[in-house]
Amino acid sequence: MNVSQSIQRVHCRALRRSLSPEYRQWASNEICQKLKGLSASAQHIGVYLAMDEEVDLTSFLNWALEQKKKLYAPVIQKSLALERSLKFFLISSETRYEKGSFGIREPIFHENMTGFPFADLDLVCVPLVAFDASKNRIGMGSGFYDRVLGPCSKKLKRPRLIGCAFDCQRVEKIKLEAWDIPMDEVVCESSLYL
Repeated sequence: MNVSQSIQRVHCRALRRSLSPEYRQWASNEICQKLKGLSASAQHIGVYLAMDEEVDLTSFLNWALEQKKKLYAPVIQKSLALERSLKFFLISSETRYEKGSFGIREPIFHENMTGFPFADLDLVCVPLVAFDASKNRIGMGSGFYDRVLGPCSKKLKRPRLIGCAFDCQRVEKIKLEAWDIPMDEVVCESSLYL
């Protein structure tokens, strides 16, 4: 276990929680405005549904649906080996949601639904707890995004990865693990890391 990452995770989650609801909403809207520009040419976009005071992507999701873009949200599924994995499923303005694993809001999953191949997404908005100027990321610690990002990181065709965070979540330096995948961009309310 990376003790440095654990300390940074606890610290940045506390900073994120300390933001007022009004500031968090304002900052989320600023981030969504930047995402609109970054995703102008993307047609298949992976998104997340905010939890635990994460950046709220609602205004971006509404805009993307109006633009007739295809949005895909993650569902944590158990495999036959009882391992949990992240799969992305098409969502629309008609999609209904339920609390899934870890209390995360997910599209209601039906057995006849098939996930969209992660590597075929044009762009993925990735939640994060902390990041540094080199666009390295610390997530919640469950490793779901690391496992889905890892296999496609060396492919020629892979989604553009955009980390979404508040300014207060930036740390000086993240000590990486072998499986950590940096973002292509990180977007915050006042900054854009390219």
